[in-house]
Amino acid sequence: MIQAAILGFLQGLTELFPISSLGHSVILPKLFGWNLDQNSGDFLTFLIATHLATAIVLFIFFLKDWIEIFKGLARSVRSRKISPTDTYAKLGWLLIVGTIPAGILGLVLEKPIRALFASP
Repeated sequence: MIQAAILGFLQGLTELFPISSLGHSVILPKLFGWNLDQNSGDFLTFLIATHLATAIVLFIFFLKDWIEIFKGLARSVRSRKISPTDTYAKLGWLLIVGTIPAGILGLVLEKPIRALFASP
């Protein structure tokens, strides 16, 4: 239980910085000699849950900005153009366009990446 709390805290702390919170979750148990089966479905579920919790907290924290981004996207779809002064519309479309290549690469390279980073 304490191990889960430590890994959850580490996830929340490191997610906002340009360091790998997931990498820490894999390396830390090995460094401390924790007896965790990192290839089990339970460990993967735990990691997904910690990332989901972080995403939910960040979404709530930035809720006002997300609302403005969604409004900006709606304005641009309605007018069929992105106004040069509509910062939130531009940001929304950049988020969408930037996510597409990452999603495609994730789908294409899932197995090689999983094999590469499966163990510390």
